[in-house]
Amino acid sequence: VKDEAQKLKYYETITQQSERLSRLVENLLDFSKIEAGMKEYEFAKADVAGLVEEAIAGFRSQATQQGIRIETEIAEETPSVLLDREAVQRAVSNLLDNALKHTPEGAPAVSISTARRPDRLEIFVEDRGEGIPAAALPHLFEPFYRPDVSRSRKTGGYGLGLSLCKAIIDAHGGSIDLVSTLGEGTRVTVTIPRSAPDAF
Repeated sequence: VKDEAQKLKYYETITQQSERLSRLVENLLDFSKIEAGMKEYEFAKADVAGLVEEAIAGFRSQATQQGIRIETEIAEETPSVLLDREAVQRAVSNLLDNALKHTPEGAPAVSISTARRPDRLEIFVEDRGEGIPAAALPHLFEPFYRPDVSRSRKTGGYGLGLSLCKAIIDAHGGSIDLVSTLGEGTRVTVTIPRSAPDAF
């Protein structure tokens, strides 16, 4: 390929697909450890704002190709929290991946924001995509559950992202909540206590 613009396009596509494959493999490995009761978390003081920004950086190219903006609103003076940085970043990445996969090209922005509360931190990931049928909502955190087979074939994945997110956040003594309206979009709220979980 001699055209530089075309070279760049191919490079970005290869990079994007490689990153998606890497996330998929990491999800499968994590799921295997969790199912076998072998997953260990390493709790240490971590900058939540920093890990959120790093997760976003991994999707900038993909969002640009889709013509979707990633809007951010990170709370000022976000405190460091005892958590497993890699695990929580993976959870946020899975949520961003879902938001971008289910937002049509050129649609309004995907947004990610944080809020500081006296006893906890909250992370919000919201899209204005296709939304999820009400009947599917109670099953979304079940491993391998995919609400629409035809949609899942188009976007890929094995239906592990949300179940892994829940396992990670549960291990931190937090919670994850999802609300969605068909045709309007989805909002996920992750809550992480500012103190370490009892297991730590």
